[in-house]
Amino acid sequence: MNTVKEISVVLPTEMVAVIRGVVASGEFASSIEVVQDAVDAWGVDAL
Repeated sequence: MNTVKEISVVLPTEMVAVIRGVVASGEFASSIEVVQDAVDAWGVDAL
């Protein structure tokens, strides 16, 4: 079972706008899903 940890991240306004835009479009359900997908795309999910 994976352990979940919470962190806080500061992003440039433009990145926040992109994240909010894809959530608003319905492509993702939440900003958390956007960030998780981006990290998975790095291939870090195998850690």
